[in-house]
Formats: sequence, C-alpha cells, structure tokens
Amino acid sequence: MRANNCAIRRRVTALPRQGATPWRRASGGWSLGALSHTRVVNSLDRERLYDAIPFTIPLVDHLSELFRLLAVATPLPPQRVPPSLVTMNSVVCIRDADSGKRGTFDLVYPIDSNHRPWGRSVVAPFGAAIFGRFVGERVSWRTPRGERCVVIEALQYQPERQGHYDR
Repeated sequence: MRANNCAIRRRVTALPRQGATPWRRASGGWSLGALSHTRVVNSLDRERLYDAIPFTIPLVDHLSELFRLLAVATPLPPQRVPPSLVTMNSVVCIRDADSGKRGTFDLVYPIDSNHRPWGRSVVAPFGAAIFGRFVGERVSWRTPRGERCVVIEALQYQPERQGHYDR
C-alpha cells in the first residue's frame, strides 16, 4: 500500500503549477475575481495529508473528493494562503443551514482527532467537506440520515494567519 501512496504523490506533485495566484486583496478581504472555479490549498497541508491519510481500496466518496481536491487545487506556500481559507488545524465556526444551530470545531489530522475534544478529522465526511473552503461558503455532505448543509461563518483561528507553519 505504501508504494501506491508514493506513486500517487509523484503523479499529483508533478501537476503543473499555475503562474501567479489569482487571489488579490480587496477592501473587505480576499477576492478571487473572475477565476471563481480555482481551488487552493496550503502546500504543507497537501504534503502532510498525503502522508497522514491511509489509502484504502475502495475509497469512500468523501475521501475520493478530498484526494481530487488535493490533486487539482493550486498549492500555495503558507505565507500566501488567504486568511479566510479553511486549512488544517483551523478553528471553524459553522451554522447549520436548516436549524440555524451554531458550532465550533477544529479541523485536525486523523492522528489528532482523539486527542482534541472539539477536533473533527479531515478524513471524516464533515472534515473532508470543509477543508479548502472559504468563510461564507455553503458546504454539504452526505450522512446516513441524509444530506447535511452548513455555512462557514468564521475562522476563530487559522495557523497561517498567526505565522504557525509547523503545526
């Protein structure tokens, strides 16, 4: 299985990097401009996730989507990550789109999910759904009881905003 991990990482990291990042500073925050289809991730998060997520066959839908995101998103160095992007170890404030109930969760690596009381693993359906999304986005994922939908309202903490790149 480890050989598959390495082969996939080589293939994914060999993707051509896009030139300049399409993000620009706007008066109210960060803006993507006309390239709204472009997805970005922290380059360190991408490498760490390839090492942390066990490859299983067959992959469940949410993990397939997570790997697809890692493969197609533009990797940015941590210093250039937009401050409203949900990255690993971010503390995310959400609101349930149906009930209006609010919650706050840490997005964590699989190994940390049992050690942090409010930690939600990126390999869980919820974690995979919010990773790489932005404040203000509406995010949905499937559960055994049906589809859930939340709005990302804020980031209480984003490591990159604080200069914490070694987490």
